[in-house]
Amino acid sequence: MPAETVAAPLPLALPAPPQPDGATTLQLPAEWLLNDDALEQLDQLNPGWRIERGYDGELVINMGATGWSPNVCSWICAQLHLWSHAGGGGFVQDSSAGFNLDDGEGRTPEWEPDASWISEAQFAAAGRRPPLSGFWNLCPAFVVEVMSPRDSRLAQQRKMEGWLHFGAQLGWLIDPEARTVSIYRPGAAVEELKRPTRVGGDPLLSGFEVDFDPVWQMIEAADSGNQ
Repeated sequence: MPAETVAAPLPLALPAPPQPDGATTLQLPAEWLLNDDALEQLDQLNPGWRIERGYDGELVINMGATGWSPNVCSWICAQLHLWSHAGGGGFVQDSSAGFNLDDGEGRTPEWEPDASWISEAQFAAAGRRPPLSGFWNLCPAFVVEVMSPRDSRLAQQRKMEGWLHFGAQLGWLIDPEARTVSIYRPGAAVEELKRPTRVGGDPLLSGFEVDFDPVWQMIEAADSGNQ
């Protein structure tokens, strides 16, 4: 008789270790089903944590955004919203949005990018309404991940490759401390830009362009003031 799959029990609040380095990964018993409801409960019980479901159903737990990451995320989302409402279309999401991903090969992570854009076709297929609960059952066309000081660069690079694997057409990995923007596209080599002044989203996001100068100037002014 096959083993019965059961829902994970009500999750408890997670104690916050002092300044953890990178992400903590928790392997769950095989008979547990970490569904959307359980993830939502975890998020509500543990403010300040970023909790995602990994490739194989494991819990991946990070501290909330730190360093310059929240400022950069806000800047990107603001620019995306302005472009979208000016005629770019689609639907913009911030870091609170989660996406159920499925490659048809048993990989079903749930990830929450720092910023994302759902294409007009995807938004129309979803009835032009966000889900009332749970997560979007799609992969956004454009994703942005912004590194915090303690993030593993290798882990973030692998995640960006994962976004492309699940269907993203464009991805930006931003490292505020290194002043870099790495651009990911399907079937193309990663393009790393060092302290770029402006970065555009063509051809996927026609006419979308982010002015990064104010971001770098803010960081550099703070750095010079601390010397």
